[in-house]
Amino acid sequence: MTLHLKENGVFVATVSEGGWVDLPNGDRVSPAEAGWSYGPYSLEAAPIEETVVVAVTQEQQQAARADAYRAEADPLFFMAQRSEATTEEWLAKVAEIKTRFPYPAE
Repeated sequence: MTLHLKENGVFVATVSEGGWVDLPNGDRVSPAEAGWSYGPYSLEAAPIEETVVVAVTQEQQQAARADAYRAEADPLFFMAQRSEATTEEWLAKVAEIKTRFPYPAE
């Protein structure tokens, strides 16, 4: 399972299955470095002064979306063209990427 962390509705980081925290700027840090600690069944935020919060620009989110589209959605699109996947699977992936990399509120 991958956790997408948000603060005040803004994407902050992703915690992957391996336990690494992937920040929007491309850095990958350990949970401790990011100010996060694991409980037995949950991920708990450290106090706000210790939490890494990265300001995400629209340009960064557009670049992150483009990378995710190329790596995740495009292969599904071509599989759907060959009837190896459904159009719904491709559209669901596109929607998931948009949710994962939202544009900042203006």
